[in-house]
Amino acid sequence: MTVGEKIQLYRKKIGMSQEDLGQKLLVSRQTVSLWEMDKTMPSVDNLIRLKEIFEVSLDDILTDSQEKIEELPKEPSERYAFEYTKKDVTYIFRKSMVSSNKVYLWFLLFWVVMYFTSFNGKGDDPIGFIWGIVFSQ
Repeated sequence: MTVGEKIQLYRKKIGMSQEDLGQKLLVSRQTVSLWEMDKTMPSVDNLIRLKEIFEVSLDDILTDSQEKIEELPKEPSERYAFEYTKKDVTYIFRKSMVSSNKVYLWFLLFWVVMYFTSFNGKGDDPIGFIWGIVFSQ
C-alpha cells in the first residue's frame, strides 16, 4: 500500500473530506488529492501533522505494514489546532515582503547596470558582468 493510499484510507476512516483535511493542514484540496494519487509527497511538516490528526505513527504512514488500520478512531481528534495571532500573521507578512523587496532590488540593480554599461560599445560586457554576479554567490 502506497503512502497516498494510506493517507486516503486514514482520511476516510475518520470521515474527513479532502477539503477538511486540507484546511487542517493549511493546504489546498488539490494538494491532498495529489498526495493521495501519489503524484507528490507531503513535506516533513505535513507528515508530522498527518500523524497527529490520524493518531498513528509516521511508520504507519510511510511503511508497507497494514497492522493498525482497523483500530483507528472513528472521530478525528481536535487536540491539534492552529492558533495564529495578529502579531504572527503580521510577522509572516513582513518577512514575505522583505523577501520580495530583495527580488525587486536585484531586478532594479540588474537593469541599472545593463543601462550604464551598454554605453561603452561592448555589448557582451554587461551580460558577463551580470552572470558573474549571479553565479558568484
